[in-house]
Amino acid sequence: GRILFTGISRRVGFWLSHFDAFMLLSRFEGLPNVLIEAQFSGVPVVTTLAGGAGEAVQEGATGLTLPSGEVEAATVVRAMERMREMCRNDPDIGEKARTWATARFSLERMIASTVNCYVNSY
Repeated sequence: GRILFTGISRRVGFWLSHFDAFMLLSRFEGLPNVLIEAQFSGVPVVTTLAGGAGEAVQEGATGLTLPSGEVEAATVVRAMERMREMCRNDPDIGEKARTWATARFSLERMIASTVNCYVNSY
């Protein structure tokens, strides 16, 4: 009653809107867009610090991070319990995740940051 396997779906935004939290327990990553997309959808995240995942979440505010590599099941359970408490204590956590992701990863911000790199390198 707590997990729904939907199969392949093009309605990602629809499904994200039903999440209480999003979890990504990768051992290896680049900068995981899925963490940014979840937060854009107003969903706080729990992730390992694989690759650039730590840059895609504001620790303790829009989500939680776990050590990279193999993570013990008990550690995951504690993180999800902590996330549940964070959501109970701050009903606006989803909106904070959306605001933070937009401020950091919006198209406008990404273009401005890229242009800034080129301008400042000359």
